[in-house]
Amino acid sequence: MASQRSRVPAPGADLRTIAHEYRLFAERQAKGHSPVYEMLSAAVAGDQRLLALLHALPPVKRQPNLLLAAARHLGAPLDSTGEFLTWVVTHWDQVSSSYSPD
Repeated sequence: MASQRSRVPAPGADLRTIAHEYRLFAERQAKGHSPVYEMLSAAVAGDQRLLALLHALPPVKRQPNLLLAAARHLGAPLDSTGEFLTWVVTHWDQVSSSYSPD
C-alpha cells in the first residue's frame, strides 16, 4: 500500500515541491476519508509562510499527517483554513517541537 503512505519530500526540496506534496495528500489520501485534512492540507499548499517554515524542517518531518496531527493535538482551529494557517504560523515553535524534538 505504498500509494497510501505520505511521500516524504527529498532533501533540498523547494517550496513548490512541499506544496505539491501537500496537494497530493489532500487529493489522494485525505479526500474521501477526512474532509478536514483535505481542506487544511490544500490550504497549507497555498500558504507561503507555512511552506517556508516546513522547508526549515528535516525532510522526513514535513509530512502533512505529522503537521496536521500535531496542530490538532495542540488545539488548532480546524473549521477555518485562514484561522488554522494563522494559528499554526503563530504557534510554530510549539507545533514543530511537538513532533520534531531537538
